[in-house]
Amino acid sequence: MKAADCTVIYYTSNRENEAFEKKIQSILLKMCGDFPIISVSQKPIELGENICVGNVGASDHNLYRQIQIALQAAKTPFVISAEADNLYPFDYFNLEPGKLDEIYRYNNIWLLKYWRTVFVRKEWCEGAQIAGREYYLSLVNAELEGKPMWINQAHTRTNPFRNLNRSWMWYGTEVPVISIKTGRGMRINAGTIGQRASYLPYWGTVKIVKRKLGM
Repeated sequence: MKAADCTVIYYTSNRENEAFEKKIQSILLKMCGDFPIISVSQKPIELGENICVGNVGASDHNLYRQIQIALQAAKTPFVISAEADNLYPFDYFNLEPGKLDEIYRYNNIWLLKYWRTVFVRKEWCEGAQIAGREYYLSLVNAELEGKPMWINQAHTRTNPFRNLNRSWMWYGTEVPVISIKTGRGMRINAGTIGQRASYLPYWGTVKIVKRKLGM
């Protein structure tokens, strides 16, 4: 995919350790190449075009409000998501999506919790997807319509994908996206499908990944 066709939208509540998040950002910059980046954060950060919304709190509602702001600021036909606690490989950015009205989700996601010594497979992740920008924005706009600008309640029932019945498209390679749970984010746990691994292609062992991120 060409950089002119897709923008990385990076969103964060800045709850992670600053040094940890900077390492995530550094790896993201290395992997995404020339793709433009719009970052929407709750503290100022130096990543692409930064839009700081202030300390509005961590909640599902606020997460999608930040995504909405990023989608409105982007100019490309497609956007690709990036979160502050995910490791993305080069392969994640290497798709030629065919339709502007689809959600393309990466199908090789593994979870690493800070206290665990193994990776656990996840079925999917909202933070690992490519979408037509206007289509994604229409879903988010419909979900947030009539609601307050910000809601500082952690577990709000905000989900723009609720009516899609998981009818998204899948893509991926043997090199996974790794979702990191440090204990500082909005959720400590995440759904998994049971499969475990001590080593992942490209990334290596849990010990190597933790050392890379200073965990």
